[in-house]
Amino acid sequence: CNITPVLATSSAVLGGIKKMFSANGRPSVSGSVDISITAHGETVAMVNKILAHALELRASDIHIEPQFKKVCIRMRIDGILHLISTLPSDQLPAIVSRLKIMASEQGSLMKIEEKRVPQDGSFSRVIGGRIADYRVSSFPSIYGEKVVLRLLYKDQAIALHNVADLKMSPRVERQFLRSIHQTSGIMIGTGPTGSGKSTTLHTAISEINDVGINIVTIEDPVEYHVGEHVIQSSLSPQAGYTYAKALRAILRQDPDVILIGEVRDLETAEIAVQ
Repeated sequence: CNITPVLATSSAVLGGIKKMFSANGRPSVSGSVDISITAHGETVAMVNKILAHALELRASDIHIEPQFKKVCIRMRIDGILHLISTLPSDQLPAIVSRLKIMASEQGSLMKIEEKRVPQDGSFSRVIGGRIADYRVSSFPSIYGEKVVLRLLYKDQAIALHNVADLKMSPRVERQFLRSIHQTSGIMIGTGPTGSGKSTTLHTAISEINDVGINIVTIEDPVEYHVGEHVIQSSLSPQAGYTYAKALRAILRQDPDVILIGEVRDLETAEIAVQ
């Protein structure tokens, strides 16, 4: 793209950012959104409204967090959490129960009655014609269970086909391509939540994917479906299928390339390096 350098004051730059964000139709994240339950039986519609609003804002995470006498709904947008709405505390149990039911649709089971220990689950939804996957994590707190949902946009996954789509600088792109085409070594992707780690790694896998090499991934869960010739495996911690156990098994699968979704402990790190 063509870039024209100009001299501007900080206020002019901020004004331009505000104007551009308004011009491209991006919704404002300021203020409160009415997503409360107004009558019995509206929990399903209310949860769907939260999910739809997150999609509209292109949020990466939804935080439903109990506080003293209220529930805060925050969403992470461009790496920063924004307060979207507050609800009465008595609405929390219905919200959490609904999300646990939804998150038990893909094999994992989140128990509604269990509120003392953390639980995990996942589900997919088509909202407003857009497909998204949600990873759900519940966590007990002194005011009730906090629930965090991680969003993965399927339309974004489909749109990414090659390294050029990552919009790296020419120098970084050359270094990146040279690194991923090495026949040995280890490449580590790090960064904060929502920074694009999974997107970058899966784009790298798509770039090097070929019938002549055996690529295996270990993920929790599988986020991007890369395509043929790539074997993608989802963990099942409840069944004892962990990163360490999966990695040991993969080493007996004659792999050329292994993608490890996360290195969570010393054991996994040691096996990966060895």
